[in-house]
Amino acid sequence: MKSIATISCVYLATAALLMQSTSAWVFSKKDLQKAASAATCAAVVSLVATPFHANARDFSGSYNDPNHPNCIRKIENIGKIATIYGTDGNPGCPANGKGTDFDLLASVVGDDIQIDFGPKGGPKAVMGKWDETGEPGITFPDGNKWTLKDQNARADGARKTLQVVDISEQMKIELATSWNTL
Repeated sequence: MKSIATISCVYLATAALLMQSTSAWVFSKKDLQKAASAATCAAVVSLVATPFHANARDFSGSYNDPNHPNCIRKIENIGKIATIYGTDGNPGCPANGKGTDFDLLASVVGDDIQIDFGPKGGPKAVMGKWDETGEPGITFPDGNKWTLKDQNARADGARKTLQVVDISEQMKIELATSWNTL
């Protein structure tokens, strides 16, 4: 993906230089717009769709939170971005997990996940660490540990991450269209 951005940038720079010269190799404004569009899309897609670090943990799955019994805690991890979908009760939820819905954004580096609890009225940067002691899960600085229930469960309600992926896919389509019409 980065090579497409590089090629587009080289094309754009070459076109700009040639337009200033007196040679017969003059590109139209439309060609420059296509190249600029392709370069911009490629650059943004390469930033948004960055792959996992080689040693990054996939935190995706559903978890038990002892501080909120029966409440939903699902993480969807895509690259370095994660979204937590959950419900809260007072303090727990009924057996079906119903409660007040929330979506939280997080970032993943290695075995660490930094969660922004701000939308729930909590701290903006809480660092959780993967912990294999006893039942595997995420341990937080306050001692709470979300234990992994089901690694195959996906956070279908994690709308923010899905929006990022949708934008990334849309940019890939626009980039391919721009590239094919150059």
